[in-house]
Amino acid sequence: MITIRWLIALFICCCEFTAISVLVPRRESPRFLLNGNLLADKYFELKQARAKWDSRPFSHYRMEMMPNEHSIVALGDCIYDFEVKNDKIAAVEKQSCTSGRFFPALQTVTELMDKLASDLQSTRWINGSGCQFLLPEVVYDEQWGYPTKVFYRMVDFQPDVVGWGAYFQRLPHLAVEVYHSTGFTQRGCGALTIVYGQSYDVRIEPLP
Repeated sequence: MITIRWLIALFICCCEFTAISVLVPRRESPRFLLNGNLLADKYFELKQARAKWDSRPFSHYRMEMMPNEHSIVALGDCIYDFEVKNDKIAAVEKQSCTSGRFFPALQTVTELMDKLASDLQSTRWINGSGCQFLLPEVVYDEQWGYPTKVFYRMVDFQPDVVGWGAYFQRLPHLAVEVYHSTGFTQRGCGALTIVYGQSYDVRIEPLP
């Protein structure tokens, strides 16, 4: 006789099989890995922007970086002003920022986009494993694709953020709660701690 316990066990097995089939075959595409969700959509936007940047008609440009309205770094007290040529920093006009947890080190657009890609493919837990993590929010230049505004916000580890496959693979015990409640809850999360990430604006000026 089929019991509720057997049904729950079968449901968990199906979820784990789905997670494996989604997450294993192709590691190069988080959009494929996460099966369509907020995180995957942001990675897809980054890939489109990166294609524009890689096809830009110039290799020499002036670049400015400064904190934006989301940053806890004092506005006006921090600015990078430098030249980049062939994806290498060629000259620095001004460097009045202290790089670290809240502001990036001096780097090119290509390096910034590499860092964003890495952050969208990795998870640094906040308030306990499976609780919250920092998600980069990015505005891209429509013409050349470089990030004009970047800030990080805390998001809950939920299916609409990371995808059902990744969700159940990370927290398979939550499948049991499908039978007991109409929603999902996270276990083991500590007291809520607000964490800020790096926030900055970027301006680009092509040079001959």
